[in-house]
Amino acid sequence: WGKEASVDSILKGLEACMGLGYTLFVIEQKGDDGSCLAFLKRLEKDYPKHCKMLEDNDINQEWVLRNAQVLLIPHSPSKKELAVAQHNKLVPLTVQNPYLRNFNPAKETGEGFLFEAGNTWDFVRAVVRAAENKQFSYDWGNLKKALGQVSL
Repeated sequence: WGKEASVDSILKGLEACMGLGYTLFVIEQKGDDGSCLAFLKRLEKDYPKHCKMLEDNDINQEWVLRNAQVLLIPHSPSKKELAVAQHNKLVPLTVQNPYLRNFNPAKETGEGFLFEAGNTWDFVRAVVRAAENKQFSYDWGNLKKALGQVSL
């Protein structure tokens, strides 16, 4: 998950997003940090309609990739992670990085929704911006098209 400060800010932000009614599916990865996993399991208990932990297996991974709209990458994304997003047409929600530009609907530029690492409210703003822009199929389509054109 990256730096500890970034993990804490994202976990706090995820809880705020659950309170706003957004849905989160988490594939439980072997080797996840115990405190992070415990926090996510608490979110699942506290927000059962909005947070679901899934066992790490091919069926769950395929289901999430087929049904998700956004891929949260809580650290600077690797080329492999961005390739997964491109291949599955998932809009990246990730920290600022050299590969992607933050989506600007007025200029119709950008390939994802970016946030400053360690800033909980910047993360929540990025989630809300993604949810708002998802409502506009033209913008969402342009965003996915731009992501597909990123050279990795």
